[in-house]
Amino acid sequence: MNVSFEYYKVFYHVARLGSITLAAKALFLSQPAVSKCIRQLEKVLGCALFYRMHKGMRLTPEGEVLYQHVAQACEQIAIGEKKIQAMLHLDWGSIHIGSSDMIMHAFLLPYLERFHKDYPKVRISTITASTPETIASLRARRIDLGVVFSPVEENEDLDIIPVCRVQDTFIAGNTFRHLEGSVLSPDEVAKLPIVCPEKGTSTRAYLDAFFQSHGVVLDPECELATTVLIVPFAERGLGVGITVRRFAEESLRAGSVFELQTTHRIPERAIAVVTRKRSQISHAGHAFIRCLTGKETEEAGGEQLREKCSPG
Repeated sequence: MNVSFEYYKVFYHVARLGSITLAAKALFLSQPAVSKCIRQLEKVLGCALFYRMHKGMRLTPEGEVLYQHVAQACEQIAIGEKKIQAMLHLDWGSIHIGSSDMIMHAFLLPYLERFHKDYPKVRISTITASTPETIASLRARRIDLGVVFSPVEENEDLDIIPVCRVQDTFIAGNTFRHLEGSVLSPDEVAKLPIVCPEKGTSTRAYLDAFFQSHGVVLDPECELATTVLIVPFAERGLGVGITVRRFAEESLRAGSVFELQTTHRIPERAIAVVTRKRSQISHAGHAFIRCLTGKETEEAGGEQLREKCSPG
């Protein structure tokens, strides 16, 4: 049975308000238009839905049965419309973010704090994993966006939005203080006990490529699955850590580690937001990207990256 939903919508309002006049006002229709819709619906269904009373409209037994179901549908649609409006105003919704433990701990937390303060009704969930695992989760739609270290392999199904530049560096604790002031070649650095991320991460692949470009194979003393431990390992003399300089600044200022000088710096890279194509991002996702980049998602790009990795 092919019945226009508009007929049911008119029926719902007449039944709820008990009046064609009131229903017409609620629907911004004329009374004759409302009456016509009711007659057409009754004709299609083959029964009377209302008793026409002197002071309004009262449902027939058939009308009562129909109203029970139509009311549920109309009310659920109204709830859905309200939720959409709440999502558009960031008064409701959710966002699922994937990132590494290091980026989450040393970069994202202030942004998450600010976003939660600005939009407390948007639920935030996070997953910590390596960049390859984060990209896989993104493609599997387990997360809305990933925040990862570049480089990320270009792919037509992904958008990559650089957020800020970062510089990897070599740090060491007091055990290696005799090296302070020395300028070491990549080969000399590689001979030291190195603490760095384990294989299978984008950062480790980046570091391997750097050493290989200088004819050196990186053979670390300690390969860590949890990169936030690189600085503590270096502080305790367990090796020379390779980490993003900004993430070690507190320890560098405190003097618990120092920065090794080298003949060749590890090339600068970026922290980037990776998403499925932008049309697939929720309104909350767009808002969080704006929080990270300080600009509209559509305008975010690699031409002007933030020099500072902080929300302040």
